[in-house]
Amino acid sequence: MVPGTAETPRQLPSGCMDELMTVKQAAVKLKVNPQTVYRMIWSKEIAWVDVGRGSRARIRITEAAVAQFVGGRLQPARPVSLR
Repeated sequence: MVPGTAETPRQLPSGCMDELMTVKQAAVKLKVNPQTVYRMIWSKEIAWVDVGRGSRARIRITEAAVAQFVGGRLQPARPVSLR
């Protein structure tokens, strides 16, 4: 048996299934266009999961992946001098 094949499915982290979002839902959460989310997926900036089988991909994104993406984009606060 080969890991990740139909004989032995890959294990997802516990609680992951109830946190899956569509590309559109992720776009709303990130306040961007869904096309931007697709660009982030293809450029490997955000993790995603292929759900289902067939010729058409069913892309889903976890809440954790969105949080990780946002966390990696945050810049440390800089003090502002008001004179």
